[in-house]
Amino acid sequence: MLGGEFIHAGTYTTQPGETLRHLVERAGGVTPNAYMYGSDFTRESTRVLQQARIDEYVQSLSMQIQRSSMLASGGSGPSQASVDQGLIASLRQIRATGRIVLRF
Repeated sequence: MLGGEFIHAGTYTTQPGETLRHLVERAGGVTPNAYMYGSDFTRESTRVLQQARIDEYVQSLSMQIQRSSMLASGGSGPSQASVDQGLIASLRQIRATGRIVLRF
C-alpha cells in the first residue's frame, strides 16, 4: 500500500521484478508536499522476521535471568526478581514494525 503524499495513493500489486521506483511512477509520483527524508517504508515479511528475532531474544534473556536467579545464593532479593520480571514483561510488549531502509 502506498499512503501519504502520492498522487494516487492506494493499494498496488507489484509485478515480478518491479522496483519501488516503477511502483511510485505507476502511482503518479509524489506530490510537491512530499518530504522524502520522512518516508517510512515497511514490508510484512520483514516485520515477521523482526518479530521472530525479538521473541527469540526475549525468551533467551528470560532463560538467562532464571538461571542466574537459581545460581545466586541469596545475592539477589525479591526486589531484583521483581525488576527482572518487569523488564521481561516490558520486552514482551515490543512489536516489530517491518521498517526497511532504502537509499535514494
